[in-house]
Amino acid sequence: MSLITDANALAMIRAEWSAVVKVREHMRKLMTGPVGSIADGALHSVVYNLPLLLAFNVLERALRALKRQRQIPGSSEQLGDLLDMFQGDPSWLEWSVLRDGERRCHAIVHSGELFSGVECLADIEAVEEQLGAWEILEPGRP
Repeated sequence: MSLITDANALAMIRAEWSAVVKVREHMRKLMTGPVGSIADGALHSVVYNLPLLLAFNVLERALRALKRQRQIPGSSEQLGDLLDMFQGDPSWLEWSVLRDGERRCHAIVHSGELFSGVECLADIEAVEEQLGAWEILEPGRP
């Protein structure tokens, strides 16, 4: 059973995650190319920053739904604050990995910093694994 019990919130989170998967896969296809092409250049190392932001937006939506569900007081709806709020929850697989990924997202949005595809894909995978552990993702689908 999913950690999120609100059917509408769960459907929205699942739909948004589906978009993350589509964008990630589209980027992979665009970046597959011969040596010396755009796929082999600097663009390849930064192209996954967009799906990273989308993935962490889905995580933020899930944590907001969980906060409402558990009726936790407080007005903060920012991802970093939500992660900190749930830090001690035993359902986390790798809280610190996700917190580091959130910091990268913050740096992208607020400082224009860009991260390598390797870092971004690892962070996206960490979000996917966490959502899977919470049984938020539909069974049999990423």
